[in-house]
Amino acid sequence: MADAATRLGVAIRWEEGHFRGGQCTVAGESVVILNKRHPAEVQVTILTDVLRDLPLDSIYLRPALREHIHILLAKD
Repeated sequence: MADAATRLGVAIRWEEGHFRGGQCTVAGESVVILNKRHPAEVQVTILTDVLRDLPLDSIYLRPALREHIHILLAKD
């Protein structure tokens, strides 16, 4: 998932601290900051929220990953 975001122009950073994480703009660049301390499920949820707003049809994703993303988006 992080690779898909990166290919769509969104940088991914893993940091430690007391924050949830999410998408922001740093020096004009779109960045997703993920908290290293959070479990993978939380990080996947944050990445899924970001991917929701990106043009996923413009890049190749393995069919299994594309299906997984659609399943996660349908849960919301």
